[in-house]
Amino acid sequence: VLRDLVWPGIVAVAEHNHAYPSVFLSSKLDYSSEEAPVGEDLPYYLQLLREQHGEAGISLVPWKGATVGEKLAQDKQFLDENADEYTFQVAYAGEMSASEAVAESTAAGFDDIVGIVRDYDTSENIIGTANGRMVLQVTNTGSSHTYREDLRTKSIQTLLGYSVIGQDFAKLMYPEGKQDQWEKVFDRYSRYTNTYWQNYDYYDETTISEGVLRTSRYLNADYEITTGTKGVTITSNATKKNPLYFVLKCDNAQPSRIKGGSYKKMEDGRYLIEVTKEKTVVTFMDDAELTFWR
Repeated sequence: VLRDLVWPGIVAVAEHNHAYPSVFLSSKLDYSSEEAPVGEDLPYYLQLLREQHGEAGISLVPWKGATVGEKLAQDKQFLDENADEYTFQVAYAGEMSASEAVAESTAAGFDDIVGIVRDYDTSENIIGTANGRMVLQVTNTGSSHTYREDLRTKSIQTLLGYSVIGQDFAKLMYPEGKQDQWEKVFDRYSRYTNTYWQNYDYYDETTISEGVLRTSRYLNADYEITTGTKGVTITSNATKKNPLYFVLKCDNAQPSRIKGGSYKKMEDGRYLIEVTKEKTVVTFMDDAELTFWR
């Protein structure tokens, strides 16, 4: 099922949206089972991920029959035996607190983890840090997109230029009803993702680890903006290799030229500015009243 149905479906949605999947692994779902997981296929799946420019991470969430520590101990042994040359840099924590996720992954020996992904939690910041690791939140599931979720997504995208789509496929192995069958899950997943994320195609799609790097750069950005009626100058620590991004609001004008970066039109009066040099100058056709969001 996973090889012949689920993986081709993930690839189809990723390619349609020019996205790069981050897949979070568990060595098994039922850890009370004495049946050993099959490891010889893992390098094949990791190669498939590389071909899609994706990545594999660690799921910290036990599905059944184990504590987090017990699960990760079994996962570590399995991965050391079957993927010892692969570096796992990101982990999925579900509803677990970020500090607990860092502590559990470190205790299990996953020392290369630089980013933690958590489920959406209104009591916590969308992005942040915990014990030296970046923490990102899943902002949407692939199989739901209500009016409230759409408004939340656009608000976060406007403010931070950020979103994470998360989809749990574990129930495909233990379906609780027809809604958990692959045909139903894929229909919702592909329909919502392919439809609603077309509105944000001016943003880059990245893996979680690349998102972690960009978020860290965002939190450590050093910049100054000087505005005038004919243009704006941005002085920053950006480079071509490590650019910074800004959302520019200019309802009564539009950029005519940019030096030291590039821009994309998001919608009328909104532009995504990429800054790639220490000094970037944006010139406008007409007198402009400007608002910036970093």
